[in-house]
Amino acid sequence: MKFHSTHGTSVTLSGNKTQANRAEGIFCNGMTFGDQQVKVNQKVCVELSTSTSWSGALGIGLTTNNPSKINQSELPRFAFRNLVEKDGYWIRAVAEKWIKEKSKLIVYLSSSGALQLFIDGDYKGAWVTNIPTDKQLWLVVDIYGNTTGAKLVKPDEAPKEILARGPDAVIAYDEACTSGTKVIYRSRLMLVGQDRVGKTSLKKSLIGLEHNTKEEATDGIDLSFSCSFNLSQKSEWKSAISGNQINLELQNRNQSDSKGEYDSIEEEYNHGLAENIMKEMAKQKTTNRSKVSSRDSLRILSLGRKNDKEKQNIRNTPSSNSDHPILNETINDVPERVIELLQEMLDQQEACLPSGKNHKNGKDSKVGTPEEPVAKKEAVQKVTLNIWDFAGQSAYYTAHQVFLTFRAVYIIVFNLCLDLNDASSTSQGGNDMSTLDYMDYWLKTIHAQISDNTRSQVDNTRLSPPVFIVGTHRNSLASDQEIQEMMV
Repeated sequence: MKFHSTHGTSVTLSGNKTQANRAEGIFCNGMTFGDQQVKVNQKVCVELSTSTSWSGALGIGLTTNNPSKINQSELPRFAFRNLVEKDGYWIRAVAEKWIKEKSKLIVYLSSSGALQLFIDGDYKGAWVTNIPTDKQLWLVVDIYGNTTGAKLVKPDEAPKEILARGPDAVIAYDEACTSGTKVIYRSRLMLVGQDRVGKTSLKKSLIGLEHNTKEEATDGIDLSFSCSFNLSQKSEWKSAISGNQINLELQNRNQSDSKGEYDSIEEEYNHGLAENIMKEMAKQKTTNRSKVSSRDSLRILSLGRKNDKEKQNIRNTPSSNSDHPILNETINDVPERVIELLQEMLDQQEACLPSGKNHKNGKDSKVGTPEEPVAKKEAVQKVTLNIWDFAGQSAYYTAHQVFLTFRAVYIIVFNLCLDLNDASSTSQGGNDMSTLDYMDYWLKTIHAQISDNTRSQVDNTRLSPPVFIVGTHRNSLASDQEIQEMMV
């Protein structure tokens, strides 16, 4: 699918019409359409570009109106409120807090007429309902607010574990996803290396447990430890041995997130639209040095809502036509609630004068810019790592390969006190391998076992999975700190 040549006046298409970007310096006029009909259960994926210059996020939905028959000059500035009430349009704004740079939105129309929405793998629900599946439908994307661009990309496939079971499993997986999904930040931390190099001691050190000088050798694989930490706050790792406790926390989080998740989206859209208009008014006031205040212009706008005759008189007023064209252009576009919010924002700036001084308190004040939005609460990203401590005896190496996975972080552990090239100090069961040989063995084994799982990923520029090499027994190298560092 590509973008249709019918689009808003601020949109330019590139990349063989797969990329749509909105012009800088404007927050609206970003309507776009798909050039092909959307079929039932067809997944459409859009990758977003964002900025922090405006407020609000994109709107997305479907329409029965063929874009080829739409007059481009009649497209509204704001799709969400203007088209949602028209026949043949099913559009809804997306919450700004869900969108970040390179976010991927996946939508598809279910057989029941519901447009299912996923954002970065997180299921947001049946975004729009009661869509007729027996009619021709086209994708609608309104590149609005902080969303500055949209790129049509290939949707992510189902996990390879699902694909391996055949098409029936894929269909069952997609149907199960419509019941709800949740992003869970959970992975494995795999500790591998030679015998008696300190893998278990390293594991305990990572989660803050005391070192045991008489630690027994691991037998097979030790799965008794797990840890958790907050990725957004860079918190310390904490032991999280109880799996029931983790599941309970996830359940509580799911319940709290689902309550009232959609109730405030329309109000958020109204606030964002009001903030964007304020910013655009401030920009015009600075550029044109308008003699009419924003408050007077807003009063004109509010009066213009009373009746058509009075509205026509206001449009013919010289000051309203020349000093704030943005407001005049917006009279027929914004809902009444946005006007109320604009009035409240101007009330907060009432004491600010063009000189930049507040005569009531003598303090400097910014003029012509809306109040700074409250900082958004940073989402908590709790990561849980299940620690797999592999025994170092070579007798287990063949069996260990069965448990290697690309969904893990690997740590290859070695003893700093051992010579890297000396095989005599590391020989096990007749194996004539040096420390470097063991490192090379594990690196090749990890790569050989799991490299195929990441080969099909699009734009995969990172080496997966990540592998760290950690040296232990540093304090045994020398008593002097400088000598230690030199030897390391």
